[in-house]
Amino acid sequence: MINFTKILHYVIVAAVIINMVSSIELPKDFVQCRKSDPALDECLKGAFQSGLSYLGKGDPSLGLIELDSFMIPLLNVEQKTESMNIYVKYMNSTISNLKTTIIDNVHYDPVNYDLSVELRIPNHVIITGDYNINGKIMILPIMGNGKFTYDFDLTKINVNMLLKPVAKKGNTYLKVENLKLAFTIKHIRTELTNLFNGNKELGDNMNVFLNENWTEILVQLQTNIEEKFAILIKDLIQQFLNHVPENQLLLE
Repeated sequence: MINFTKILHYVIVAAVIINMVSSIELPKDFVQCRKSDPALDECLKGAFQSGLSYLGKGDPSLGLIELDSFMIPLLNVEQKTESMNIYVKYMNSTISNLKTTIIDNVHYDPVNYDLSVELRIPNHVIITGDYNINGKIMILPIMGNGKFTYDFDLTKINVNMLLKPVAKKGNTYLKVENLKLAFTIKHIRTELTNLFNGNKELGDNMNVFLNENWTEILVQLQTNIEEKFAILIKDLIQQFLNHVPENQLLLE
Protein backbone atom coordinates (compact mmCIF):
# COMPACT_ATOMS: atom_id res chain seq x y z
CA MET A 1 0.00 0.00 0.00
CA ILE A 2 1.11 3.58 -0.66
CA ASN A 3 1.99 5.57 2.48
CA PHE A 4 -0.84 8.09 2.22
CA THR A 5 0.29 9.88 5.40
CA LYS A 6 3.50 11.12 3.81
CA ILE A 7 1.83 11.88 0.49
CA LEU A 8 -0.91 13.79 2.35
CA HIS A 9 1.78 15.86 4.05
CA TYR A 10 3.09 17.02 0.66
CA VAL A 11 -0.45 17.70 -0.56
CA ILE A 12 -1.21 19.83 2.52
CA VAL A 13 2.01 21.83 2.08
CA ALA A 14 1.11 22.50 -1.56
CA ALA A 15 -2.42 23.49 -0.56
CA VAL A 16 -1.14 25.96 2.04
CA ILE A 17 1.10 27.62 -0.54
CA ILE A 18 -1.77 27.83 -3.01
CA ASN A 19 -4.22 29.24 -0.48
CA MET A 20 -1.80 32.09 0.26
CA VAL A 21 -2.59 33.43 -3.20
CA SER A 22 -5.78 35.52 -3.08
CA SER A 23 -6.79 34.98 -6.69
CA ILE A 24 -5.42 32.36 -9.04
CA GLU A 25 -5.69 32.86 -12.77
CA LEU A 26 -4.10 30.97 -15.61
CA PRO A 27 -1.09 32.63 -17.27
CA LYS A 28 -1.98 34.74 -20.29
CA ASP A 29 -0.20 32.36 -22.67
CA PHE A 30 -2.05 29.32 -21.30
CA VAL A 31 -4.03 27.88 -24.23
CA GLN A 32 -7.81 27.91 -23.68
CA CYS A 33 -10.18 25.83 -25.81
CA ARG A 34 -13.90 26.11 -26.47
CA LYS A 35 -16.33 23.28 -25.81
CA SER A 36 -18.19 24.16 -29.02
CA ASP A 37 -15.06 23.93 -31.17
CA PRO A 38 -15.43 21.06 -33.70
CA ALA A 39 -11.66 20.60 -33.35
CA LEU A 40 -11.79 20.54 -29.55
CA ASP A 41 -9.59 17.45 -29.30
CA GLU A 42 -6.83 19.04 -31.41
CA CYS A 43 -7.04 22.25 -29.39
CA LEU A 44 -6.74 20.32 -26.13
CA LYS A 45 -3.81 18.36 -27.50
CA GLY A 46 -1.98 21.63 -28.13
CA ALA A 47 -3.05 23.04 -24.78
CA PHE A 48 -1.79 20.01 -22.88
CA GLN A 49 1.51 20.04 -24.77
CA SER A 50 1.93 23.73 -24.03
CA GLY A 51 1.04 23.14 -20.39
CA LEU A 52 3.95 20.74 -20.02
CA SER A 53 6.27 23.76 -20.02
CA TYR A 54 4.72 24.82 -16.70
CA LEU A 55 4.98 21.31 -15.34
CA GLY A 56 8.65 21.15 -16.31
CA LYS A 57 9.64 23.90 -13.89
CA GLY A 58 6.62 23.71 -11.63
CA ASP A 59 4.22 26.48 -10.58
CA PRO A 60 3.03 26.41 -6.94
CA SER A 61 0.36 29.05 -7.66
CA LEU A 62 -1.31 26.55 -10.01
CA GLY A 63 -0.73 23.54 -7.78
CA LEU A 64 1.90 22.19 -10.17
CA ILE A 65 5.03 20.52 -8.83
CA GLU A 66 8.31 20.40 -10.75
CA LEU A 67 7.81 17.52 -13.14
CA ASP A 68 11.39 16.76 -14.17
CA SER A 69 12.47 15.83 -10.67
CA PHE A 70 9.19 14.31 -9.53
CA MET A 71 9.79 12.77 -6.11
CA ILE A 72 7.84 9.95 -4.43
CA PRO A 73 8.62 9.74 -0.68
CA LEU A 74 7.38 6.17 -0.26
CA LEU A 75 5.89 3.52 -2.54
CA ASN A 76 5.23 -0.07 -1.54
CA VAL A 77 4.72 -2.86 -4.07
CA GLU A 78 3.48 -6.26 -2.92
CA GLN A 79 2.75 -9.15 -5.27
CA LYS A 80 1.67 -12.65 -4.29
CA THR A 81 1.28 -15.19 -7.08
CA GLU A 82 2.49 -18.72 -7.66
CA SER A 83 5.59 -17.52 -9.52
CA MET A 84 6.19 -14.29 -7.62
CA ASN A 85 5.93 -13.46 -3.95
CA ILE A 86 7.71 -10.21 -3.14
CA TYR A 87 7.42 -7.10 -1.04
CA VAL A 88 9.37 -4.03 -2.16
CA LYS A 89 9.59 -0.70 -0.39
CA TYR A 90 10.82 2.23 -2.52
CA MET A 91 11.94 5.34 -0.64
CA ASN A 92 12.88 8.85 -1.81
CA SER A 93 12.40 7.91 -5.45
CA THR A 94 13.10 10.54 -8.10
CA ILE A 95 11.77 10.25 -11.66
CA SER A 96 13.69 12.08 -14.39
CA ASN A 97 12.97 13.06 -18.02
CA LEU A 98 9.19 13.38 -17.65
CA LYS A 99 9.34 16.91 -19.10
CA THR A 100 10.12 15.43 -22.52
CA THR A 101 6.58 13.98 -22.67
CA ILE A 102 4.82 14.22 -26.02
CA ILE A 103 1.01 14.31 -26.25
CA ASP A 104 -0.08 12.14 -29.19
CA ASN A 105 -3.87 12.11 -28.87
CA VAL A 106 -6.59 13.68 -26.77
CA HIS A 107 -10.33 13.03 -26.73
CA TYR A 108 -12.74 14.85 -24.46
CA ASP A 109 -16.48 14.45 -24.15
CA PRO A 110 -17.63 17.70 -22.45
CA VAL A 111 -21.15 16.35 -21.95
CA ASN A 112 -20.09 13.26 -20.00
CA TYR A 113 -16.82 14.77 -18.71
CA ASP A 114 -14.81 11.86 -20.07
CA LEU A 115 -11.18 12.58 -20.97
CA SER A 116 -8.67 10.25 -22.65
CA VAL A 117 -5.03 11.13 -23.28
CA GLU A 118 -2.39 9.14 -25.12
CA LEU A 119 1.22 10.20 -24.62
CA ARG A 120 4.79 8.96 -24.79
CA ILE A 121 8.18 9.89 -23.40
CA PRO A 122 10.89 9.78 -26.10
CA ASN A 123 13.82 9.98 -23.68
CA HIS A 124 14.64 7.18 -21.28
CA VAL A 125 12.74 7.52 -18.01
CA ILE A 126 15.06 7.02 -15.06
CA ILE A 127 13.93 6.28 -11.51
CA THR A 128 16.47 6.27 -8.69
CA GLY A 129 16.21 5.99 -4.93
CA ASP A 130 16.44 3.59 -2.01
CA TYR A 131 14.83 0.16 -1.86
CA ASN A 132 14.18 -2.75 0.47
CA ILE A 133 13.12 -6.07 -1.05
CA ASN A 134 12.33 -9.53 0.21
CA GLY A 135 10.70 -12.61 -1.33
CA LYS A 136 11.08 -14.64 -4.48
CA ILE A 137 10.91 -13.96 -8.22
CA MET A 138 10.23 -16.91 -10.52
CA ILE A 139 11.31 -19.39 -7.78
CA LEU A 140 14.55 -17.51 -7.07
CA PRO A 141 14.89 -15.91 -3.61
CA ILE A 142 15.74 -12.21 -3.49
CA MET A 143 16.58 -9.93 -0.57
CA GLY A 144 18.47 -6.72 -0.01
CA ASN A 145 18.37 -3.02 0.72
CA GLY A 146 20.34 -0.27 -0.95
CA LYS A 147 20.15 1.99 -3.99
CA PHE A 148 18.13 1.20 -7.09
CA THR A 149 18.06 2.46 -10.67
CA TYR A 150 15.39 1.69 -13.27
CA ASP A 151 16.09 2.90 -16.80
CA PHE A 152 13.28 2.21 -19.26
CA ASP A 153 11.57 3.23 -22.51
CA LEU A 154 7.93 4.29 -22.11
CA THR A 155 6.61 4.03 -25.65
CA LYS A 156 2.96 4.67 -24.76
CA ILE A 157 0.87 5.80 -21.81
CA ASN A 158 -2.91 5.87 -21.89
CA VAL A 159 -4.77 7.87 -19.26
CA ASN A 160 -8.55 7.87 -18.96
CA MET A 161 -10.29 10.20 -16.53
CA LEU A 162 -13.92 10.51 -15.57
CA LEU A 163 -14.55 14.01 -14.23
CA LYS A 164 -17.42 15.50 -12.27
CA PRO A 165 -18.47 19.17 -12.03
CA VAL A 166 -18.59 20.49 -8.46
CA ALA A 167 -19.99 23.87 -7.40
CA LYS A 168 -17.68 25.77 -5.06
CA LYS A 169 -17.43 29.45 -4.10
CA GLY A 170 -19.74 30.51 -6.91
CA ASN A 171 -17.76 28.66 -9.56
CA THR A 172 -17.74 25.19 -11.09
CA TYR A 173 -14.65 23.09 -10.54
CA LEU A 174 -13.81 19.63 -11.84
CA LYS A 175 -13.25 16.63 -9.63
CA VAL A 176 -11.45 13.49 -10.83
CA GLU A 177 -13.94 10.73 -10.03
CA ASN A 178 -11.87 7.94 -11.54
CA LEU A 179 -8.52 7.64 -13.29
CA LYS A 180 -7.11 4.62 -15.06
CA LEU A 181 -3.61 4.33 -16.42
CA ALA A 182 -2.02 1.81 -18.79
CA PHE A 183 1.52 1.89 -20.15
CA THR A 184 3.63 0.11 -22.73
CA ILE A 185 7.32 -0.39 -21.98
CA LYS A 186 9.87 -1.34 -24.61
CA HIS A 187 12.79 -2.17 -22.34
CA ILE A 188 13.85 -1.97 -18.69
CA ARG A 189 17.36 -1.94 -17.26
CA THR A 190 17.55 -2.68 -13.53
CA GLU A 191 20.37 -2.16 -11.06
CA LEU A 192 19.97 -3.01 -7.37
CA THR A 193 22.95 -2.47 -5.07
CA ASN A 194 23.69 -4.41 -1.88
CA LEU A 195 21.62 -7.48 -2.69
CA PHE A 196 22.02 -10.48 -0.39
CA ASN A 197 23.77 -8.43 2.31
CA GLY A 198 26.41 -7.21 -0.11
CA ASN A 199 27.34 -10.59 -1.60
CA LYS A 200 28.73 -9.34 -4.94
CA GLU A 201 28.50 -12.63 -6.82
CA LEU A 202 24.88 -13.29 -5.83
CA GLY A 203 23.96 -9.65 -6.38
CA ASP A 204 25.54 -9.48 -9.84
CA ASN A 205 23.85 -12.73 -10.87
CA MET A 206 20.46 -11.49 -9.67
CA ASN A 207 20.82 -8.20 -11.57
CA VAL A 208 21.65 -10.18 -14.71
CA PHE A 209 18.61 -12.37 -14.10
CA LEU A 210 16.33 -9.35 -13.61
CA ASN A 211 17.56 -7.73 -16.82
CA GLU A 212 17.29 -10.90 -18.88
CA ASN A 213 13.77 -11.67 -17.66
CA TRP A 214 12.29 -8.17 -17.40
CA THR A 215 9.39 -8.99 -19.74
CA GLU A 216 8.10 -11.90 -17.64
CA ILE A 217 8.59 -9.93 -14.42
CA LEU A 218 6.72 -6.91 -15.79
CA VAL A 219 3.75 -9.08 -16.78
CA GLN A 220 3.40 -10.06 -13.13
CA LEU A 221 3.76 -6.55 -11.71
CA GLN A 222 2.31 -4.21 -14.35
CA THR A 223 -1.30 -4.02 -13.13
CA ASN A 224 -0.15 -3.42 -9.57
CA ILE A 225 2.22 -0.63 -10.64
CA GLU A 226 -0.37 0.99 -12.94
CA GLU A 227 -2.90 1.17 -10.12
CA LYS A 228 -0.45 2.78 -7.70
CA PHE A 229 0.77 5.39 -10.17
CA ALA A 230 -2.84 6.13 -11.15
CA ILE A 231 -3.49 7.17 -7.54
CA LEU A 232 -0.46 9.47 -7.52
CA ILE A 233 -1.35 11.07 -10.87
CA LYS A 234 -4.97 11.53 -9.82
CA ASP A 235 -3.84 13.45 -6.71
CA LEU A 236 -1.51 15.67 -8.74
CA ILE A 237 -4.16 16.52 -11.33
CA GLN A 238 -6.73 17.21 -8.64
CA GLN A 239 -4.42 19.74 -6.98
CA PHE A 240 -4.47 21.74 -10.21
CA LEU A 241 -8.22 21.35 -10.79
CA ASN A 242 -9.03 22.37 -7.21
CA HIS A 243 -7.81 25.91 -7.82
CA VAL A 244 -8.70 26.63 -11.44
CA PRO A 245 -12.43 26.91 -12.30
CA GLU A 246 -13.73 24.94 -15.29
CA ASN A 247 -14.60 28.15 -17.17
CA GLN A 248 -10.90 29.08 -17.17
CA LEU A 249 -9.95 25.71 -18.57
CA LEU A 250 -12.70 25.46 -21.18
CA LEU A 251 -14.60 28.35 -22.70
CA GLU A 252 -18.20 27.93 -23.85
